[in-house]
Amino acid sequence: MRRLRRFFQDLRGWTPPAKSLGDWQRWRRRVGHPVLLTSVVVTGGLLVGQELGWLEVAELQAFDRLVQLRPTGESDPRLLVVGITEEDIEQRQEWPLSDQTVAEALEILQRDRPRAIGVDIYRSTPQPPGRDRLLKALAAPNVIAITKLGDATSAGVAPPPGVPPERVGFNDYVVDVDGTVRRSLLIGTVDNQVYYSLAWRLAIAYLAAEGVQPRNQPPNLRRIFLGEAILEPLTRRAGGYHNLDTRGYQLLLDYHSFDRVSRQVSLSQLLRGEVQEEWVRGKVVLLGTVAPSAKDLFATPYSAARKEAYLMPGVTLHAQMVSHLLRLAEGEESLFWGLPQWAEGLWTWGWALLAGALAWRFRHPLAWGAAVAIAVGSLFGTCYVLFLNLGWVPLVPPLLGAIATSAGVLLYLNYQAQQVRQAMLARVQDQERTIALLHSILKESPTAPSLPSAIGETTALYQPTGDTGESDEASTVVYQGSSSVNEASTVVYQGQPEQFPTVAETSSDPNLATTDIGSNTALPPLPAPVGDRPPSSAHRSSLIGGRYRIQSTLGSGGFGITYRAIDTQRPREPECVIKRLMPARQDTRFLQVARRLFNTEAEILEVLGHHDQIPQLLAYFEENQEFFLVQDFVPGHPIGEELPMDQRQSEESVIKLLADLLEILVFVHDHHVIHRDIKPNNLMRRDRDGRLILIDFGAVKQIQPSGTLDGQADEETVAIGTRGYAPPEQLAGHPNVTSDLYAAGMIGVQALTGISPWRLPVDPDTGSVRWQHLAKVSDEVGDVLDRMVAYHFNDRYPSASAALRDFRQLATGDRRPPVSSLRDR
Repeated sequence: MRRLRRFFQDLRGWTPPAKSLGDWQRWRRRVGHPVLLTSVVVTGGLLVGQELGWLEVAELQAFDRLVQLRPTGESDPRLLVVGITEEDIEQRQEWPLSDQTVAEALEILQRDRPRAIGVDIYRSTPQPPGRDRLLKALAAPNVIAITKLGDATSAGVAPPPGVPPERVGFNDYVVDVDGTVRRSLLIGTVDNQVYYSLAWRLAIAYLAAEGVQPRNQPPNLRRIFLGEAILEPLTRRAGGYHNLDTRGYQLLLDYHSFDRVSRQVSLSQLLRGEVQEEWVRGKVVLLGTVAPSAKDLFATPYSAARKEAYLMPGVTLHAQMVSHLLRLAEGEESLFWGLPQWAEGLWTWGWALLAGALAWRFRHPLAWGAAVAIAVGSLFGTCYVLFLNLGWVPLVPPLLGAIATSAGVLLYLNYQAQQVRQAMLARVQDQERTIALLHSILKESPTAPSLPSAIGETTALYQPTGDTGESDEASTVVYQGSSSVNEASTVVYQGQPEQFPTVAETSSDPNLATTDIGSNTALPPLPAPVGDRPPSSAHRSSLIGGRYRIQSTLGSGGFGITYRAIDTQRPREPECVIKRLMPARQDTRFLQVARRLFNTEAEILEVLGHHDQIPQLLAYFEENQEFFLVQDFVPGHPIGEELPMDQRQSEESVIKLLADLLEILVFVHDHHVIHRDIKPNNLMRRDRDGRLILIDFGAVKQIQPSGTLDGQADEETVAIGTRGYAPPEQLAGHPNVTSDLYAAGMIGVQALTGISPWRLPVDPDTGSVRWQHLAKVSDEVGDVLDRMVAYHFNDRYPSASAALRDFRQLATGDRRPPVSSLRDR
């Protein structure tokens, strides 16, 4: 029941407040994933639609398209078509042709000794003159006459009198629901009487001269062995057909080409003696009408792509069927093949699953569109390659499945993102209410220490390759002062910022470095041992949370300790980072509110960790009235190493850097979160792929009890930030999304000038920094950065996405004035 409950919770997009988020996420990946569910539902619907025949016409049209794209074959040298054209009818001034004319044509052909002649002209009734002459010509052993079996909509036509049944073939066709001929009917039955088609009779007559005879053998009497071929009739579910009428013996016709199935001459050419002997000797010759006025024309797979002459004459259709049988018998090709029903289902589901996975991976609509287009192109290309090898696999169902699944996943993601944003907004609001409650609690004890953000600063998530290149970067500090930024502010910490140890100062590994731990906090120091040595053996042997084994101490601050640990309950025991937080007070009421704040902020960080460029929160829990956060350990180095002082970076590298950062900020701001402490040492370059990672989401609003510092009033606010990167409104305790843009812009200015932000001159009239004369930068890039670092937040970009648009334009080399930089001025 617990798994069932969690399954439906996952369907609603709700994640329970699990204390071990890693376990929950692993279960969620295995069962009930939206991509899997959507693909299964869509595939099931398509399979039902297939079974009901709703997709058959579309699938047959896809078959036609594949036929049209396939290279056409050369003319079959074993065949000759003598076509009765409109010019022949006009010259002879007779229609139907007289028996004498037909007999004359047969006599001319017989002189050149063909193997078989098929007469695709009805002669059940006389067409004088020349009746006796025609009957004599039809009596030749290599001449095949025609009959029509008829159906419910048309009557049959008898064969010419005197022609034995073994030299009579029917010329009936099977036509699909859209009026197209895609199958050849070789054997039919009427009133328990078996009849053979004209194409079958001609092919067998040709092969008999080479000693090839059709045969079958038990137990499957419907399997015919013909030379090199093993013929099997179409089944009810063959290729794109569903519920096919399989009466008779039908094959899927492999069209050789539209207009070059064989050599073709006119009746007039034959009668004038213009037909060469080698064109006829030992060949199969078909005599029939190709004139449009005879209305013996049929739609074929080629018809939809041709604006003119899109119908194929019946005699040419017979030639296509004869050629197909001869190619099969002589081993030149094989029959079309398809997939069994279960394999078709897997084929459709596989493409739906692939498209859904791509939509899950590329969540932006444009990226999704490109990925789905690639998937659809791959599907069509795969079907085409298989078709070239006579494989007819479903195209329309997987195509619809791919589009529907990817669209469904995208809609789900948009809905989920909206739900997450709403939930995040609610959490942020709850966080503010909790902080206000803490404020009121702390007011009851004016001498009590302040409570920091539960998350604090994310530390020691990366293993740098060397020293940070920003040795003089200002520490993150907490300011408490009046809302006026011009009044003096007081730094709130226990001692000066430099008294708080960094990882470089405390870690047992001298190569590890991190941002200042705890410089934005005011908790009393923990009694646990830290410094340049690993933890004690007792610490190593004990497990935190029953699963995490400490490997080393990365750092400590006024609020707690950060450890490097391994997860003993995951395969290969991967490394992770554990932050141990200790509340400032232990009374029950304070702990309840602190726990509420810790849980809320941890849930916020867990949601943000879903982004690939933000460290993932693996778990959070409470143990012995202490709070613990577990995060990914990702090897990398701080961006500060790439920005040494007095060394200018290229404009192109700065554009790329800020565009990457702004993409992360778009995600963060969409979730109603402001980072508040963006600086080079809070940006890491991941070793695996060189992408930026944004860390240290602990710089959230802090509340200090009134009267603790210099008797300041209740309305005073607290601000967090780093000198040079924090804009004025943030130092006044009123940050907004443009505050992060200011910090990002100052990183760009620092990279271009090689000068720390707090050392840049300030324009006394505007309050903004003056920097362009210290860098080699184009006017367009300078204008964008000036807008990002404007003194007044109303003069900056309204959002990270607006700034990102301009940087993407600059990255393409388009140096026209950026569109966003001209708006809202």
